[in-house]
Amino acid sequence: RIDCLVCHDTTKTYVKPSADAGHPAYEDKLSNGKIVFRLEGGGALRVESGSFAWSGGTVTIDPLRLAPGMTTMELTLHCRDVDLAVMLNALAGEEIVSGEARLSGVIPMKLSGGDLQFMDGRLDSTPGRTGQLRVSKPEAISGGQVLVEEAIREFDYNWIKVRLDGRGDRLNMIVSIDGAPARKLPLRYDQKKGDFVRQPAGKPGVELKGLLLDIRFIDIDLKDLLDTGGRVTAGGRIK
Repeated sequence: RIDCLVCHDTTKTYVKPSADAGHPAYEDKLSNGKIVFRLEGGGALRVESGSFAWSGGTVTIDPLRLAPGMTTMELTLHCRDVDLAVMLNALAGEEIVSGEARLSGVIPMKLSGGDLQFMDGRLDSTPGRTGQLRVSKPEAISGGQVLVEEAIREFDYNWIKVRLDGRGDRLNMIVSIDGAPARKLPLRYDQKKGDFVRQPAGKPGVELKGLLLDIRFIDIDLKDLLDTGGRVTAGGRIK
């Protein structure tokens, strides 16, 4: 999918950074921000409020005070209606996830000596709201597990939880999805291997009524991710 409007729109209503020309809008960048602040004595700055667009949702920050000479700053991002598909596509480096899954929650952050660190954060789907996720290249996030790969192609979810665990300049992100595959899977259970294997074409598949999938993005290099937008390798797990 090529996004040509960024170059050829003549209505002046389509806005997109020129560096993104030729790419679909899957990048989860902060944009369209608004910060309300006031100056205080001694050169300090008091941020009263801030809001940004991110991954199809909105992010707001708590009030904070910035003083000259500060080398460490902590803030909390309050996320609302963030699009999980946009987040995963940005991590994968390509548009492979679709579906409607909105998440809200908090992400504490710390800025120290110019380095950004994510603290323990969480995002959750809206209680009582279900939906479906579709992944066109499940092998990119399945970690080589056949069952995860086939199940996540079309998955009806009951709820979704995202957990962020930051340690220094590294970040672990675990996406837990509770639900069931939307179709029979072309698999069978192999007693000798103690695992599911692919079923030959034409053979009956297996219908699974309930799964809890964990998609794990482990040891993400924040500096590399933020500087280059590099893709991240993920692994899957089943409960």
